[in-house]
Parts: sequence; C-alpha cells; structure tokens
Amino acid sequence: MNVVIICGGRRFKDDGTRLAVQAYIRDHIDPSTLIMTGGADGTDTIADQEARDLGRQRAIIPANWVGTPGRSGGYKRNELMLTLAQAIANQLDGRVRVAAFPGDVGTRRMLELAWRAHVEYRTVGWTWTPPRQLAA
Repeated sequence: MNVVIICGGRRFKDDGTRLAVQAYIRDHIDPSTLIMTGGADGTDTIADQEARDLGRQRAIIPANWVGTPGRSGGYKRNELMLTLAQAIANQLDGRVRVAAFPGDVGTRRMLELAWRAHVEYRTVGWTWTPPRQLAA
C-alpha cells in the first residue's frame, strides 16, 4: 500500500490553497493510497475532508501537546507520521511520499525529515530547497 503524507500551512488568505489540495488528491493520488495528515487546521483538515468525501483511506496523527516541552509536539508528530507511513508501506509493499503545500516551520521540518529519510517529496504551489548543511 502506498502512503501520502499531506502537510502544509494552517492559515490561508484565499480559497486557492483549498482548491489546490482538493485537486491534488483527486488528480494525483491513486484511490487505493492511504492519505495521512497531522489533523491540524488548514491543509491537514482540508486534505482529510477531501479524502473522506472521496471515500479514500485516511489516517490522522495528531500532535501530543500535553507534556511536550516547548513547541516540539508538532515535530515529534511529524517524525511519528513518517515512521508509521514507512512501516505501513514496507509491510504492504508500497512506497511513501510527502505532498507539501505552502506552510511554515512545521511544513519545512516535515520536508527535512522526508529528505533525510530519502522519501520522495513534492511541493505544491511553492519551492523548498534543503538547507546547505543538509545537502552536504
């Protein structure tokens, strides 16, 4: 089974991102693929709603903010999502990829995790380049 982790920002200025997320799921993700999100407002919620409306398999992995020092709950959740996605894909002879819509620090960190793990990633509507120290 293939798994796509969809991530991105929590706030949008218009419906362009909403439409882009919906179109990406409809046009670029096979119906048998598991769609995984972090359950946050914005991109995650839109992706999960679209997956549900299309009858797609979905998984929501929320951040644990209770007892988590500082703002590391989101980063730890992203690590967990990637680990779970890889385990599912490995067990079911699939692959993992990350689809990242415009976002902030959490989105960039999700891309860093994917890049370090040699997981395919795609940015939609923006460009991300690994930091210089990662590329070495």
